[in-house]
Amino acid sequence: MATKKGATHMLHRHHHQELILNQWGLITPPAEEEAKKHKHREHMAEMGALATGAFALYEGHEAKVDPQHAGRHKMEAEIAGAAAVGAGF
Repeated sequence: MATKKGATHMLHRHHHQELILNQWGLITPPAEEEAKKHKHREHMAEMGALATGAFALYEGHEAKVDPQHAGRHKMEAEIAGAAAVGAGF
């Protein structure tokens, strides 16, 4: 597929504008962007650990309330507890 002469020129122009904006500090450098992503992922991991711990507590409660299926609830509570410990809760 043939490209138009102006299309490649516009790509170069976009790259040039990005470099100018980066010099003015309007575009975040890759290191700062990675730090933000890492912080966001850490927060998501903390929320996952919190949710897993809450589910373990809920299943422990359900084991007491529902004696007919207590074995299943105890097993799920143990699995969720192990997952919460593994996630750093």
